[in-house]
Amino acid sequence: MLAQTGVHRTGSRVVAEVKYDGCRGIVAVDGHRIRARSRPGSSMVGWFPELGSLAKDLAGRRVVLDGEVIAADPSGRPDFGRLQRRIGRTPRRLVGLDPVRFVAFDVLSVDGSSVCDRPWQQRRELLEELGESAGPQWQVAPVFDDIDAAVDATSEFGLEGVVVKDRSAPYRPGQRTRAWIKVKHTTVSRFVVGGLATTSRCRDALLVGDLLPDGRIAYRGCVEVGTAKGRRAEAAHLLRQATTEASPFDSPPGFSQVVWVEPLLIVEVRHLGTTRGGRLREPMLMAPVDVVRGGL
Repeated sequence: MLAQTGVHRTGSRVVAEVKYDGCRGIVAVDGHRIRARSRPGSSMVGWFPELGSLAKDLAGRRVVLDGEVIAADPSGRPDFGRLQRRIGRTPRRLVGLDPVRFVAFDVLSVDGSSVCDRPWQQRRELLEELGESAGPQWQVAPVFDDIDAAVDATSEFGLEGVVVKDRSAPYRPGQRTRAWIKVKHTTVSRFVVGGLATTSRCRDALLVGDLLPDGRIAYRGCVEVGTAKGRRAEAAHLLRQATTEASPFDSPPGFSQVVWVEPLLIVEVRHLGTTRGGRLREPMLMAPVDVVRGGL
């Protein structure tokens, strides 16, 4: 079940959960057997062998859980960069990497019977019962009745945001519904543009980065401008008037169809921070786009 982005409700009919900066997945426990799949469908058991503890803690019960695998920084905040180092690795290559834990926020099946049609409140009670046996490598996600306070607190502590959920809503696998509303805490930053690339979704994606003292650009990511008209199209037009033969980036990105431009234009980008490698997470060009000539 997927959340929509929008204006959230408040009141007694909804609750808030922390939106964790992790790897979403469905974990199925069948006796002593564990299966876990990420949203794209990849098996997660090899990446996160800690999930095996659920079988022991649940003492042979058959349960299907929805939740997120997270890795924490020294202050306890989820850090996707630390988690990213685990994704795609074999168990033998996990030695020395950051530990993870599973945070369960919903239950789809208990003892072989689906509970998806039950309202969130009833599923939550079942989940809390299961969570009584949770060990150190997994937990049940906390919920908050005061929605505005949860939004403010997650922003203050540098968390990704919250998901506001309707207490009466059933679980609808694969559906994006307004029964779950996500509120993300984003950052707006200014970056210099050093190129235009053609991607599978966009003809004029902006290659952006931070301007270095020597005039080159430290690459931070690719920001797709989509098919919108107006100022976005104007930005692409202006950039094409400043083309150059050489890449202005300190480490040029490996796009096959790219046009390099002089580092003269600045754009504002909304994003969810950066990966450990310094790449923007979920960058989105602000609309309308403000393109400014000059330095940062």
